[in-house]
Amino acid sequence: MKLSFVVPVDPGFARFLAELSELGYNGVELSLPNPHRIDQSSICQKVEEHGLEISAIGTGQAYLKEGLSLIGPRREESILRVREFIDFGALVNAVVIIGLIRGKRGPLSEKEASGLLSEALADCADYGEDAGVKMALEPINRYETDYINRVEEALGLIGDRKNLGLLIDSFHMNIEEASIERSIALSLPHLFHVHLADSNRLAPGWGHLDFEAVLRALGDYDKYMSAEIFYEDRLEAAKQTIDFIRDVKGRL
Repeated sequence: MKLSFVVPVDPGFARFLAELSELGYNGVELSLPNPHRIDQSSICQKVEEHGLEISAIGTGQAYLKEGLSLIGPRREESILRVREFIDFGALVNAVVIIGLIRGKRGPLSEKEASGLLSEALADCADYGEDAGVKMALEPINRYETDYINRVEEALGLIGDRKNLGLLIDSFHMNIEEASIERSIALSLPHLFHVHLADSNRLAPGWGHLDFEAVLRALGDYDKYMSAEIFYEDRLEAAKQTIDFIRDVKGRL
């Protein structure tokens, strides 16, 4: 089991890396809108200094802050941005997440949206394959997007590309999946990354999700699980996450 924690590259970044390392985390997942607006060498050095890895790179901020979308009007710009994330992913050996940056369907039909996204994913996957980078498509709940809410919908878009797989998130699954365990079983052959959050999007153990069932369904999955959660005190949330997940794993 490898654990990481999602953080923005903010003024407290370096200090939080030290705290994550001390708690026993293996890595950190970065959330940022543009990889060219950070000092990549400095970030890599800080992460390495604390014995951590960059587990994954989130791209959703490019959608939330800049409106970039793989099926929207600025589609070509969005594909180029994903390629820039892939370049950074190649530098740090991290999974690149395709979450909200896929965009909302809006007035597009399901067929139109899927055609546009399939083309964009193929372009980015080809680029990522050359760079040795994996991309993970994330189903997200209906209150955040109207497109690709469930695991089966995402599976229909990733095809058989070896570097294009899935990210599953326990918070989103709790809303959308009829059976979390069944959906995890469907995802396992294609699973590149996992997000952990409780039913209220707080740290695991601060809501009512059955994490014993989640971790049991994940079985021998040995890639990263990353806490993507809301918090007031992120150090306390990080401590709660790792203590709780270790305790649950110890009972299985």
